[in-house]
Amino acid sequence: MRYVAELDLGSVLAARGRDKSFRELPKFPAVVRDVALVVDDTVSHAEIVAAIENARNKLLEQVEIFDIYRGTSIPTGKKSMAYSLTFRAADRTLTDAEVNGAHEQLKRSLVQTLKCEIRES
Repeated sequence: MRYVAELDLGSVLAARGRDKSFRELPKFPAVVRDVALVVDDTVSHAEIVAAIENARNKLLEQVEIFDIYRGTSIPTGKKSMAYSLTFRAADRTLTDAEVNGAHEQLKRSLVQTLKCEIRES
């Protein structure tokens, strides 16, 4: 069995020269909180992420969507979008009070900005 291949050596060599950047692993643990928002069907994921970023919470490290739900417990024309929010400080372990305060502030900001409801379990 024989194989033939053609390589663009210029592209391979150009990719080899790219600088790699690394960052130190975090020294302090993260704290994760979830929030579910009931929003109009027209509200996009990008709009919600922008609203979260505009809240400018310095402890918020990461935002990930994990659920979109439309069903019997959600009014017609609405949807529930659930997010996992990761909080972390670079210089210390966060207290429950700090995380809870940041989470509550973020929820208030989302309700005001997006005119949404927080879906409580």
